[in-house]
Amino acid sequence: MFRILILIMLLSGFILLQGASVNRVEYFFDTDPGLGNGTALAFTGNPEASVNAAIPAATLCDGLHFLHIRARDTDGKWSLMANKSFFKTASGSMPITRLEYFFDSDPGYGNGINLPFTGSNQILCTGTIEGSHLSHWLHILTVRARNTEGYWSQNCSRMLMVIPTVNPALTSVTYYFDGDTSQAITVPATPCGGDNTSTCMDLDIDPAACHILGGLHLLCVQATDAEGFISLKANKLIYYTPQSLSPLSGLQWYFTGNGADPEQVFSHNLGSPMAEITQDIALSVSHLQQDGEYQMHVYEVNSHGQKSFEQLVPFRANFTPQNVVLQINGSTLSLQWDEIPGSAYYKVKVANDPAATGNIVNVTDTQYTAPINAKAKFFQVTAVEATRDGVSSKASKEVGK
Repeated sequence: MFRILILIMLLSGFILLQGASVNRVEYFFDTDPGLGNGTALAFTGNPEASVNAAIPAATLCDGLHFLHIRARDTDGKWSLMANKSFFKTASGSMPITRLEYFFDSDPGYGNGINLPFTGSNQILCTGTIEGSHLSHWLHILTVRARNTEGYWSQNCSRMLMVIPTVNPALTSVTYYFDGDTSQAITVPATPCGGDNTSTCMDLDIDPAACHILGGLHLLCVQATDAEGFISLKANKLIYYTPQSLSPLSGLQWYFTGNGADPEQVFSHNLGSPMAEITQDIALSVSHLQQDGEYQMHVYEVNSHGQKSFEQLVPFRANFTPQNVVLQINGSTLSLQWDEIPGSAYYKVKVANDPAATGNIVNVTDTQYTAPINAKAKFFQVTAVEATRDGVSSKASKEVGK
């Protein structure tokens, strides 16, 4: 039975014409029998009619149904219908008689694997679900129940993964470039050191077999194990040169930072071409002219003039002559200082004050000797690089008399 309270004037779109009043209210379930053929409902009030009635549903089968209600006025005009959906279930207790499960594909109701349980309306299952026959990977477990009326519950599903206790051996490796799987190459897996349980593999890759052009490419690699499962992709950027590599003929480098000229490129030619450079090379940096932070950009050059990628070497340069020592011996004075590697000679400025022009004396050694000048009391030492007559750095010493 359904108890309803309806205000007829509020039914969708039902508008009484002036002077008209409600003279019929009727209902039906699911299928419309036609206007005036529904079951009449008693009502009170006019023109606003109210219905308070218990509607019987005993003749309806269990399941989903729709209740429809409408009204008619004295002019024969019908309102729009008010609709209500509801689900009817059998009264009383309906004990559960079967509980079953299955994996992945539904075998049909009643054909799943039976599960023992206790209880009737509310059941408890403590049984073990057997899954040893399942393959290693993702599966879906589904459980459902049936009552004494033969009705089944909704399916309850959970996703699970079966993981092997021992990792299967790798059987093959597939590689391709730039996501083009149509040019993929599959080769047998070769574990490092011949150990089949190793996670490290040796792989010889032939880019030409994948028909790629020279240049920058994305290499994609995947492994397959004995059960047919494929690993995630490993990606790596590579630069492919199709022709055979020419032997290296030399090194080139330039400097940046702190006023260095990157257009000034230095070279070192090897005595004979070689596949790789392993020798030590002494480089002069005295041309940089001033103390500071620098970066050395160095790259290899082959016999075709092709250059390798650059390697960046940061460093700090200090060109100031160190340990400048002034000595006076009677009427003679001398200056001594540490050598600056790469310098061709040194300039010694002799003046009576730092702002004066003074006299410049060039010396190739790391010392300067001269008679004492009564006016001179300031000395400045400057290192000069072999190929340029530029100022590398300064060290000065004042002498008081």
